[in-house]
Amino acid sequence: MSEAGTRKFWSPLALTSSERRPPRLLFFAVIVVYVAIVVAVALRHEPWRDEAESWLFVRDTSMATMFARLPYGGTPALWFLLLRPIVHSGLPYVAERLTNVVIAAAAVALFTLAAPFTRLTKVLFAFSYFMAYEYAVIARPYALTILLLFAIAAAWRQRWKRPLILAGAVALAANTTVHGLVIAAIAGAAFLYESIRLREIRRAQTSISLVLMLAGGLFAAWELRTLPDTAYPGVVRMIHPAMAGVAISNAFFPTLDDRFSFVLSLLLLLALTLALGGRTIALLFLWGPLLALMTVYSFVWAGGMRHFGLLLITTLFAVWIADCYGREEQSMRKHAGVAAALLLNASLAFSLLVAVGYWVADWRFSFSGAQEMAQFIRVNHLDRYDIAAHNLTQCEALLPYLPGKRFWYAGLGAYGSYMLWDRRMEQALRVPYPVAERRAVRHFAGRPWLLLFNVEIPNPAAHGFRLLYANHDFVFENRDERFWLYAPLNWPAPPIGAPQ
Repeated sequence: MSEAGTRKFWSPLALTSSERRPPRLLFFAVIVVYVAIVVAVALRHEPWRDEAESWLFVRDTSMATMFARLPYGGTPALWFLLLRPIVHSGLPYVAERLTNVVIAAAAVALFTLAAPFTRLTKVLFAFSYFMAYEYAVIARPYALTILLLFAIAAAWRQRWKRPLILAGAVALAANTTVHGLVIAAIAGAAFLYESIRLREIRRAQTSISLVLMLAGGLFAAWELRTLPDTAYPGVVRMIHPAMAGVAISNAFFPTLDDRFSFVLSLLLLLALTLALGGRTIALLFLWGPLLALMTVYSFVWAGGMRHFGLLLITTLFAVWIADCYGREEQSMRKHAGVAAALLLNASLAFSLLVAVGYWVADWRFSFSGAQEMAQFIRVNHLDRYDIAAHNLTQCEALLPYLPGKRFWYAGLGAYGSYMLWDRRMEQALRVPYPVAERRAVRHFAGRPWLLLFNVEIPNPAAHGFRLLYANHDFVFENRDERFWLYAPLNWPAPPIGAPQ
């Protein structure tokens, strides 16, 4: 290949590339470096409560109970089914993170091999904040959603030759997250529309594929149904329209000042819309998920950066789908494509710098204080005693490090591990710390027990406690996951740490 041809594939001004597969050396270099960095950071990462929640939910439920409680948590079953054999085989907690790394690496590999972007865009995306930290180091279902969305995009070109492969990817994507269900529904609707318009629906494979997609979507919708005692009855949880702008800003320029990044992000979306103009299905894949997800963020649940990044993913997904319909050659659209490519690559380059900052921070400091506190409890054999904990959501982050252990959640007035996400739990979250303390004192009167808070008790001796341990390591991200462990002054048991 000529030097000019190579430069073309690395051009920051090209939105897509005619190169179907990158050089083998480049592909392996990207994957090897990606896995090395992400594994190194993941092994240093201290999981927070959302990561603990998945592990505990699988650890402490039967299969029947798991499916019965899925509607409360708002996440379909696929991620939990994937974790189930890992958790119940006795593997340590780190296995959850490493499993997520494998899924994220598979998504990067598929993107690098099959996406129609330039080499520059592929490399920048692989090492951007969302793909190399938020969705890779932090173990949640989002990497699984991304992998299956990329599988849908890769299968779209061959949708009439191999519709069952596409249908399988759509059905599975619907069962990863609410966001995956939204995008899978749009993909299914687009496939149905085209199959009717092109009369492909007459083919048996096409009809079976449509049934499979519908079944996957309906099953996911059943998993997410609202139950009478759900913590948030109905659909609307909040009304915060400004959150749509925050989501757009952080999807493309994470952590940058929202006012500046919002303008740049809108310009990028405008340029992409013009570049895709004339390809109706591509525009549906761009604006359908964007509008649907922004509605969710504004009126249901925003969730922060982990959700905002999916707007970037859906944008890349739409461009990938658009490439299946050819490239527009009109002058205005070509110029729009150049502008979109420049802004997209600039956003990914900025995101890469953000990723580096998070790699360094997670290496040097603690993402959560849960691991440090749990280690103190385990090393000193304090897990043999009852521990009253408050607040629920933060304190659950310790439990994966304490196999078989359950806390007595003072807000609930009951033992538990994972969050129930029903109205009773929602009320428990509102219990003030002094009330939680008094409840625990009454409940454990005359017995050995410990008190775990994620806030400090001022002058604990005046409350009848002495401080055993508080986090020493700096927590750079989840500041509400710093913990204080107290023992009653009238400890009715052998000295703490001594064998029984």
